[in-house]
Amino acid sequence: MSAQGLHRANSGHSYKSSSSDESSFEDHMGSDARRSMDDERRDLPPGWVRCFDPKTEHHFYVEEATRRSIWVHPYDDPEYIASIPDTHPAHPNSEEAQQMRRTMMEQRARYEELKKAHEQQKQSGTTPHDASKLDEHHEDIIKSLNAPHEHKSWLQRQKDKFKMSHEERKKHREEKKRLAAERRQKLREQQADWMRRRQELAQKQMENPQQYGYASDPYGYAPPNQPYNRAAVDPYGYGE
Repeated sequence: MSAQGLHRANSGHSYKSSSSDESSFEDHMGSDARRSMDDERRDLPPGWVRCFDPKTEHHFYVEEATRRSIWVHPYDDPEYIASIPDTHPAHPNSEEAQQMRRTMMEQRARYEELKKAHEQQKQSGTTPHDASKLDEHHEDIIKSLNAPHEHKSWLQRQKDKFKMSHEERKKHREEKKRLAAERRQKLREQQADWMRRRQELAQKQMENPQQYGYASDPYGYAPPNQPYNRAAVDPYGYGE
């Protein structure tokens, strides 16, 4: 799972979309719906299937060997996590998980440092109160953490920006706006597709549910006995 994926659940500042670099993108799905949409794209461990409960209009997960059903993704389920070896990437003691936590800590530290500097500049009047600038720098931090092949540090890349000519900076900003608009459109399409799928599942009208990661019969298992509850897990587990 990427640092950008982790950012969605761990950034510590307002979350408005499924993407960390879309701070200006507003949606009306709600955090629970966004969580469900994200979970639907996550891989499942062997022996598990994704099913759907038309009554609650939520998907759930079933371990076919035991028929145990849960509302949360298996990689977010403490009972399942306890059953796998600590070398498995999903286990919190694995090297992959430890590296993921180190990346998260570095990301958070960089963001908090930038946020503090931004507040100091705002109070001193040396910079306009523009939260989008903070989010823009935060996006650069995320990209730097997701690009280990880059030889230049995030700070070095910021210095390079100051070396650009006025025309180069203008083109750079226009390109970022164009890419951001494309990402916003993609997010809108993803959300529209997800809401359409939920309606089809609720009405039992979906064709080929396996195409979207569901069991061939999404209604073949009983949902969990306890009321629907998919409390936010921080962070998202493995499998994304």
